[in-house]
Amino acid sequence: MNILKIQDFFRNEVLPLSVLEYSQNNDDRKQHAHEFCELVIVKSGSALHFTDACSFRVKAGDVFIIPIGFYHKYTEVDHLSMINVLYDPDSLPLPVLDMNDFAFFNIMFRPKGAFRENDLQLLLSLDDAQLAEIIKLSGSIADQRFPHEPGTQFTSLAAFMRMLSLLSGWHHREQHQHKYCYTAGKIMKYLNEHYSEPVDMNRLARLNSMSRRSMFRHFSNAAGCTPGTYLCRIRIKNAAYMLAQTAVPLKEIAERCGFCDSNYFSKQFRKIMHVSPLRYRRARQK
Repeated sequence: MNILKIQDFFRNEVLPLSVLEYSQNNDDRKQHAHEFCELVIVKSGSALHFTDACSFRVKAGDVFIIPIGFYHKYTEVDHLSMINVLYDPDSLPLPVLDMNDFAFFNIMFRPKGAFRENDLQLLLSLDDAQLAEIIKLSGSIADQRFPHEPGTQFTSLAAFMRMLSLLSGWHHREQHQHKYCYTAGKIMKYLNEHYSEPVDMNRLARLNSMSRRSMFRHFSNAAGCTPGTYLCRIRIKNAAYMLAQTAVPLKEIAERCGFCDSNYFSKQFRKIMHVSPLRYRRARQK
């Protein structure tokens, strides 16, 4: 197995940072590893990225990291084009400041030997605009295999820092979006199962470790309505079923569906179904 050496890719040890654009049309026959880390951004095409720990398919916009010493190869290659940003995390002169708040940044700069299997998975998928911005930034990071003009290292490091900032921010928002979509799903499930009971929205927010305001915002983004509106729709949906399928009195249906006031129930039913409960029942039970 082949190991790519640091000295073959970094002319200057002061700045172990380099970028290579790479195209591949054939499968790798053998795996290889590096003495440096590699941030990979797929420009176009597709392939199956294979390591001893895992494998996953990559396509345009996908971003992942290959840590030091991890053997990998590409198979099922279809016109694969990539930007490979090579860096030595132990000696790169990078001001960290508050970047440790980002999971993506921490993955990129884990100590040698501390990488986990999840770190090797696909970390981010960029849309067309994001990919174009990263490709543009990568053009300012020099290929350190060749001589360069004064100031190139400074420009390279600045572009790399901007790239890290963007990727870390996008990854952070994507992870939080998934988290809140999952939380919204949990709230929907709870409301579907407990629609017949009084629902305390403040308590529901606390159960999900959120403020009421935050819960309403994230739920609305996921469901397109507030938790209260969603709950009312669920109650009316179940009431409509009982009106059509049973002879249970209107007042009892309202109570079973979580409405303590039958007049309020009738008002909400008409608002959502555009017909009164009694007319709805007559139409469905003819």
